[in-house]
Amino acid sequence: VVERNSVPLVTINLLVRSGASSEAANKAGLADITASMLTKGTTTKSATQIAEAVEFLGGSINSGAGWNSSFVSITVTSDKVDQAMAILSDVVLNPQFDEKELDLLKSQTLDGLTYNLKQPSSLANYVASKYSFNEHPAGGTPESIASITKGDIQAFYSKSFLSDLSVLIFTGNISTANASTAAQKYLGVMKKYVQQGEPSMR
Repeated sequence: VVERNSVPLVTINLLVRSGASSEAANKAGLADITASMLTKGTTTKSATQIAEAVEFLGGSINSGAGWNSSFVSITVTSDKVDQAMAILSDVVLNPQFDEKELDLLKSQTLDGLTYNLKQPSSLANYVASKYSFNEHPAGGTPESIASITKGDIQAFYSKSFLSDLSVLIFTGNISTANASTAAQKYLGVMKKYVQQGEPSMR
């Protein structure tokens, strides 16, 4: 918790220690697609309903992944933290991974990649990452994005979005006590790994 009371806003960020470095090179972009799909529908709400619920709170929600981590974050005014945590926990704990939403996201991602691969600066960054760090592009390639399936996403989600691989960060006009209460109330049932390596309920 980073308490800052000068502005009546709170950003809640669930950071998961699993990103593009945890995916196979032939599935480049899987971490980012998986994180992005979390806000595209749950078992009880469609992507549109999630967006409308966040908009009703006057907030914003984002998700994605980089090389080392994945994240889901939501920003609201400090009096809406409880409602925001309900939305955040729903997208993190109950993702639907709808096939139509996946097809749309893959299409949008491919359009972006097609554009980027025509830009000298983007090409230079891809080559530099490969040459300097032997890293595949975290955003994927046209071939890898096209190959990603719902099964790939479900498998990556199941092994990555676990409590002992995650940290929940509250920044803004909220006390440590209130943040702790909200975290336990809404994400206290998040799965973790037991010694045998199988997900278990906390």
